[in-house]
Amino acid sequence: MDVEGARDRYLQCLKTGLARTDARLIAYCLMSSHVHLVLQLGNRTLGSFTRSVNVGWANWLNKKKKRIGTVMADRPHSVLCDSDTYALELVRYVHNNPVRAGVVSRAAECSWSSHRAYIGLE
Repeated sequence: MDVEGARDRYLQCLKTGLARTDARLIAYCLMSSHVHLVLQLGNRTLGSFTRSVNVGWANWLNKKKKRIGTVMADRPHSVLCDSDTYALELVRYVHNNPVRAGVVSRAAECSWSSHRAYIGLE
């Protein structure tokens, strides 16, 4: 997501995708090379939901870069979360991804994750 405005645009596409479905966004983190989403899915499959978000974003990005083709390297991965404790671990993992990657020293410094909203900074 190294193109100017790419993260903002992804969040717009995510918001649109969420508005069109009964999925709930629990946490997110937008990294330069990948996206982490913690979702509670409704009636749509993960592939269907992510396709609805990623196709619009990929079309925008390809237009900006004057290219065609796929943008995401891998298919979405899913993990079944069957307890509140595990859900909390997933949120921690997602919010601390920029720290583990060395992008920031504390999760609160990352403006491209839901962590700042969790702790009341946004």
